[in-house]
Formats: sequence, C-alpha cells, structure tokens
Amino acid sequence: MIGTVLLVPFLILISYFCGRAMLLIFGVFSGKKKEFFSSVSTGCLMLLFISFVSHFLTVTGSSLLSTEKKIFGILAVSVMTVLYFTFVIMTFVKTVRSANPVDGKTDYLNPVGGKANDAEPGEGKTKDLSTVFAVMIAVFLSISCMVLTASGARLCSEGDETLETVVSFLDNGVMFSVDPIKGMPYIEGLPLRHKILCLPGLYSVLSGAFGISPEILVHHIMPAFWFFAGLCSICSLSAAFFKDDKDVPEKNKLFKRSVFVIFSLVFIFGANLSPYAQGFGIISAMWTGYAVRNWVLAPLMLSFLFRKKYIPALMPVICEVFICRTQYGIGFLACIYVIFIFAKLFAERRRK
Repeated sequence: MIGTVLLVPFLILISYFCGRAMLLIFGVFSGKKKEFFSSVSTGCLMLLFISFVSHFLTVTGSSLLSTEKKIFGILAVSVMTVLYFTFVIMTFVKTVRSANPVDGKTDYLNPVGGKANDAEPGEGKTKDLSTVFAVMIAVFLSISCMVLTASGARLCSEGDETLETVVSFLDNGVMFSVDPIKGMPYIEGLPLRHKILCLPGLYSVLSGAFGISPEILVHHIMPAFWFFAGLCSICSLSAAFFKDDKDVPEKNKLFKRSVFVIFSLVFIFGANLSPYAQGFGIISAMWTGYAVRNWVLAPLMLSFLFRKKYIPALMPVICEVFICRTQYGIGFLACIYVIFIFAKLFAERRRK
C-alpha cells in the first residue's frame, strides 16, 4: 500500500518537472503559463527514453534485472538533475532579458527553434453557464474513465503476455531467459527487436523498487497513470487547436476545449465496445505499448505539430519504436508525421 501511494506521485512529479524543463528548452511556451497538461505528457517521453536506455543496455549486456534497476536509477537522477539546473538557468536568463527589453520589446529565451508562445492575457473566471456545464461533463467523463481504467472493470488481457513477462523477470532475476507462458527456458532465444521493447522492463523495475505486486502494477496502477498522461495529451492538443484565436474570448476557448475533450472520451467509450476498434485497448489494456501510442504519444505529437514545433514532434515517433512492434521500422506515428508535413507543404503552396 505504501509503495502504491509513493509510486503515483513519483511518476507524476518526475513527468511534470522533466516535461516542464523540456518545453522551456524547445520554446513551446514562454514560461508565463504553467502548461501543466503539456508538461506531464511531455515528461512521459523522458520517462520512456530513460526506460529504453536502461533496458537496452541491460538486454545487450548481462540481462540481469538488478542491472536495469541500477542503470534506471542512475539515469533518472542524472536526467532530473541536469534538466532541473537547465530549467533554473534558462528561467533566470529569461527573467533578466525580460527585465531589460531590447527596443521596447520583451526578448524571450528560445534556444532551439521559433519564438516561444506568449501567455495570453486572462479575462478572469467566466460564469457562462454553457462553459461551466461543458467543463463539468468533461471532468465527470474523465474521472469515470480513470476509475474504469484503474479498477480493471473492462480489463482484457487476451493475447497479451506483459504481466507474465514481468512476473518471469522478477522471479528469475534475468530477462528473456524463460518463456513467460510455458515456464520453460528459450531454446533459440528471442530476436533483439523483441527484446528492446522496454515497457515490461519498466514495469519490472517499478514493481521491484516499490514492492508492488506485478498484477496490481500492470493491470491497475500503470493503466491509470498512462490514462492520466493521455488525458493531459488530449488537453494539450485541444489548447493547440484554439491557441491562435486571439479575438475569441477566453470563455469560448474553454468551452471549445472542453467539448473536444468530451468527444475524445466519448470516442474511446465507443471504441471500448468492440475489440476490433483502434481505441479498444485504451480502457481495457492501457498498459500495452499500442494503447500508450494511441492515447499518449499520438495526441502529443499532433499538439507539437500544430504548434509548429517539428523537432519535439519527432520524440513520440522515436518512442513508438521501443514500445510497439513496428513493420520494418516504419510506425503509425511516423506515417502521420510525414503525411502532416506533406499536407502542410501542399497547403502553403496552394496559398501562394
């Protein structure tokens, strides 16, 4: 119980602070707005990167679970320390430049690409009934989906062996030495493409470090965390859709964003009714790589693309490679990225 209580805030905090620093580095926001949703979802990318590096170094080396735990811990502390000091330094420099504007204009720090998005002036809290109603529905549906996902009421693990793989890692202390279904040693071993999928390794490290049952962690805790991260990605995407409507009152933007979230949640509710739907695993198997890709990575990538941040948008594409089995290295997100870029170039050419 104590491990469960500690794990949830640990994942949220490490995601938030890592994501906030990364957003500032890439100039996605100027620092005036907190951007909680974008920070959490972006920080999940760093969590996956840390997990992949530690998992890859382990499976290509000793394959001992204890080794991955040590590497994961060292990388997590090192990355968080570097990002923290980077965030502090860049925030300090940005504050100095803002206090000493050049030519009467505020100079925001943006070392990577493009001008950072300035915070829009708030117009105060709105009491518009339709907006409040839309927000209440969005919050209610979000909590309902979260509870449904965490409780495992619609759990479907058919054809998935993630839990069995995690249990075999913890029981044997060695990765990919025993078939998780048959319980017998592998005769010919597994291809490296299968071994580098890092989610089973991440779940094993967290289960062993926090003393949580593998079944509870895989089927309840991690689905709740990934669903919350995906909800943050959806909120970030909705903000990216309506960020340029400067003439639209803030209450109307909030209404549109709430409606967007509502439709997204209704879609996954409907998709959960059929195992053949693309979004089926979001509620029923949120611990899998495909569900994480569809609910967390895809909306986050689109939010970066709509903000014209093409370099950060490549990070979800890379993450898909080591959490999902892709066909010849070309994944679902890579196709969307390429189609989006070509569509944008075509649209700009038509305008000319």
